[in-house]
Amino acid sequence: MKKSWRKIVVDGIEYAWCLPGNDGYCDNHIIVHAKGASNWQVLYIDAVAWSLEIRPKTVENAIKFGLANGWQPKSKESGFYLGYDNDFIILPQSVLFTHELKNIDNHQDNKL
Repeated sequence: MKKSWRKIVVDGIEYAWCLPGNDGYCDNHIIVHAKGASNWQVLYIDAVAWSLEIRPKTVENAIKFGLANGWQPKSKESGFYLGYDNDFIILPQSVLFTHELKNIDNHQDNKL
């Protein structure tokens, strides 16, 4: 399958990003990594979040949010997941999509 990675420069650093469906690697998430950083930490952005408009400015904002909140694109740690609910949010470990948070919240409410 042909790779369709796009280039984006944020604060002087070059990143590559891919839309879901453009590559077998990008499935339901926008994938972002630092240019030339194939083994480094990947930023995953929930592309199926209801109000997320996918465009370069959105990806730029997600990169800035991720960097300000702990994403380390040059570390060897596992992926960093962002959701979107009128603004970017960091998804807890083992949560891949924004809509899963509602299930967790409802489940926790039922335990009270």
